[in-house]
Amino acid sequence: EALPIPPGVRLNLVHKASGAAVVPPVTLAGDRTELFGEDALLVNETYLLSALPSPGMALSSTEFTVLAHPVRVELLLHRAAADVSVVFRSAPPRGDLVDVLPSSSRPSTLQLNGEAVPHWASR
Repeated sequence: EALPIPPGVRLNLVHKASGAAVVPPVTLAGDRTELFGEDALLVNETYLLSALPSPGMALSSTEFTVLAHPVRVELLLHRAAADVSVVFRSAPPRGDLVDVLPSSSRPSTLQLNGEAVPHWASR
Protein backbone atom coordinates (compact mmCIF):
# COMPACT_ATOMS: atom_id res chain seq x y z
CA GLU A 1 0.00 0.00 0.00
CA ALA A 2 1.34 3.41 -0.94
CA LEU A 3 2.20 5.99 1.70
CA PRO A 4 0.30 9.29 1.58
CA ILE A 5 2.00 12.05 -0.37
CA PRO A 6 3.51 14.61 2.01
CA PRO A 7 2.28 18.19 1.64
CA GLY A 8 4.31 20.71 -0.32
CA VAL A 9 5.79 18.45 -3.03
CA ARG A 10 6.75 20.73 -5.94
CA LEU A 11 6.82 19.57 -9.56
CA ASN A 12 9.23 20.99 -12.10
CA LEU A 13 8.91 20.49 -15.88
CA VAL A 14 11.81 21.19 -18.26
CA HIS A 15 12.54 20.54 -21.91
CA LYS A 16 15.15 17.76 -21.82
CA ALA A 17 17.41 18.91 -24.67
CA SER A 18 17.54 22.61 -23.77
CA GLY A 19 16.97 22.45 -20.01
CA ALA A 20 14.50 25.33 -20.34
CA ALA A 21 11.70 25.48 -17.75
CA VAL A 22 8.31 24.93 -19.37
CA VAL A 23 6.23 26.27 -16.48
CA PRO A 24 7.18 27.59 -13.03
CA PRO A 25 7.31 24.84 -10.36
CA VAL A 26 3.82 23.72 -9.32
CA THR A 27 2.86 22.47 -5.84
CA LEU A 28 1.25 19.04 -6.03
CA ALA A 29 -2.22 18.90 -4.50
CA GLY A 30 -3.14 15.29 -3.69
CA ASP A 31 -1.94 12.44 -5.86
CA ARG A 32 -2.86 13.97 -9.22
CA THR A 33 -2.41 17.27 -10.96
CA GLU A 34 -2.85 18.55 -14.47
CA LEU A 35 -0.28 20.71 -16.21
CA PHE A 36 -1.56 22.54 -19.22
CA GLY A 37 1.16 23.17 -21.75
CA GLU A 38 -0.73 23.61 -25.01
CA ASP A 39 1.48 26.55 -25.93
CA ALA A 40 4.68 25.22 -24.39
CA LEU A 41 4.90 21.47 -25.09
CA LEU A 42 5.97 20.35 -28.55
CA VAL A 43 4.92 17.04 -30.13
CA ASN A 44 7.76 14.49 -30.41
CA GLU A 45 9.91 16.44 -27.92
CA THR A 46 11.14 14.88 -24.66
CA TYR A 47 10.59 16.53 -21.28
CA LEU A 48 11.78 15.85 -17.75
CA LEU A 49 9.22 15.94 -14.94
CA SER A 50 10.76 16.16 -11.45
CA ALA A 51 9.54 16.30 -7.88
CA LEU A 52 11.95 18.69 -6.22
CA PRO A 53 13.65 17.70 -2.94
CA SER A 54 11.72 18.69 0.18
CA PRO A 55 11.73 17.62 3.84
CA GLY A 56 11.52 13.82 3.82
CA MET A 57 11.60 13.59 0.01
CA ALA A 58 14.48 13.01 -2.39
CA LEU A 59 14.66 14.27 -5.98
CA SER A 60 12.49 12.09 -8.24
CA SER A 61 12.39 12.39 -12.03
CA THR A 62 10.95 10.75 -15.12
CA GLU A 63 11.18 11.49 -18.84
CA PHE A 64 8.32 11.47 -21.31
CA THR A 65 7.79 12.35 -24.96
CA VAL A 66 4.79 14.42 -26.00
CA LEU A 67 2.43 12.76 -28.47
CA ALA A 68 -0.41 14.22 -30.54
CA HIS A 69 -2.90 13.01 -27.92
CA PRO A 70 -2.94 13.57 -24.12
CA VAL A 71 -0.18 11.73 -22.24
CA ARG A 72 -0.47 10.38 -18.72
CA VAL A 73 2.90 10.46 -16.94
CA GLU A 74 3.53 8.58 -13.70
CA LEU A 75 6.25 9.85 -11.39
CA LEU A 76 7.44 7.54 -8.62
CA LEU A 77 8.27 9.67 -5.55
CA HIS A 78 11.33 8.67 -3.53
CA ARG A 79 11.53 9.18 0.22
CA ALA A 80 14.75 10.67 1.55
CA ALA A 81 17.16 8.15 3.06
CA ALA A 82 18.52 8.33 6.58
CA ASP A 83 21.62 6.74 8.10
CA VAL A 84 21.09 4.58 11.15
CA SER A 85 23.93 3.39 13.37
CA VAL A 86 23.35 0.34 15.56
CA VAL A 87 25.83 -1.15 18.03
CA PHE A 88 25.24 -4.76 19.05
CA ARG A 89 26.89 -5.97 22.24
CA SER A 90 26.91 -9.57 23.34
CA ALA A 91 26.05 -10.36 26.94
CA PRO A 92 27.47 -13.33 28.84
CA PRO A 93 25.05 -16.01 30.03
CA ARG A 94 23.61 -15.38 33.48
CA GLY A 95 23.55 -17.57 36.56
CA ASP A 96 24.59 -21.22 36.69
CA LEU A 97 25.14 -21.51 32.95
CA VAL A 98 28.59 -19.95 33.22
CA ASP A 99 29.62 -22.60 35.76
CA VAL A 100 28.79 -25.47 33.37
CA LEU A 101 30.61 -24.02 30.39
CA PRO A 102 34.18 -25.17 29.81
CA SER A 103 36.72 -22.46 30.52
CA SER A 104 37.46 -22.11 26.80
CA SER A 105 33.81 -21.05 26.25
CA ARG A 106 33.57 -18.53 29.07
CA PRO A 107 33.43 -14.86 28.15
CA SER A 108 36.55 -12.76 28.23
CA THR A 109 36.75 -8.99 27.89
CA LEU A 110 37.94 -6.58 25.24
CA GLN A 111 38.86 -2.95 25.71
CA LEU A 112 36.72 -0.78 23.40
CA ASN A 113 37.09 2.97 23.76
CA GLY A 114 38.54 2.42 27.23
CA GLU A 115 35.59 0.28 28.34
CA ALA A 116 35.80 -3.41 29.25
CA VAL A 117 33.28 -5.24 27.08
CA PRO A 118 32.56 -8.98 27.53
CA HIS A 119 32.85 -11.13 24.43
CA TRP A 120 33.03 -14.83 23.67
CA ALA A 121 36.52 -16.07 22.97
CA SER A 122 36.99 -18.89 20.51
CA ARG A 123 40.04 -20.81 21.54
